[in-house]
Amino acid sequence: MTPLAVYKIAALVVGAESYSFGWNSRISPMDLALAWGKLAEPEFQKYISYSQDNRWVVFNIKKDSPLDVAYVTSHASNHHIIPATQNIRYAVQTIKKKQKVLLEGFLVDITGTYDGKTVWWNTSLSRTDTGNGACEILYVTKARIGKKVYE
Repeated sequence: MTPLAVYKIAALVVGAESYSFGWNSRISPMDLALAWGKLAEPEFQKYISYSQDNRWVVFNIKKDSPLDVAYVTSHASNHHIIPATQNIRYAVQTIKKKQKVLLEGFLVDITGTYDGKTVWWNTSLSRTDTGNGACEILYVTKARIGKKVYE
């Protein structure tokens, strides 16, 4: 694991998916789709819907939305969560949609071997990218879920 940037995000959870298949699920058992800014405000949530599948998040913007694709792309993202401790692992596995969270840690790249093959997984360092490679890989060292803090 190679840390690339210190990272802290306060966001609304718009999707939470657990994974138990594949080499990367052993490192990152959960993805959180997160939204912030106007996307986290109740009056704007009716304009956007989110779905998660196979480590991807997809958003759909209603035609009457005052928010454009560029805004949504820069204020919503899928995060592959790597818990730093068992306590954090437990905590993130309890997270549900519509909860507000504060996550702290590092954006990381992963390289190694699994089943005799070289594997790699790189984090995004941009807020405007989309598609394959646009997710953040977050090594979480501290999580606040509601009023509880986990380290």
